[in-house]
Amino acid sequence: MPWKGVARYHSLIVDGVPLPDAASSYRRPLPLARRAKGRVVFAGGVEVQSE
Repeated sequence: MPWKGVARYHSLIVDGVPLPDAASSYRRPLPLARRAKGRVVFAGGVEVQSE
């Protein structure tokens, strides 16, 4: 989203299947989105589980 700043996209590989741009983060978010700093957001359909 433009109001957050410049997004950095990350690809994942799950069970050998590449998922391009499955996650994003904001290294230097704009002031209104400062809470996004240091967080990673996953695209719809990506489920994260800890083992």
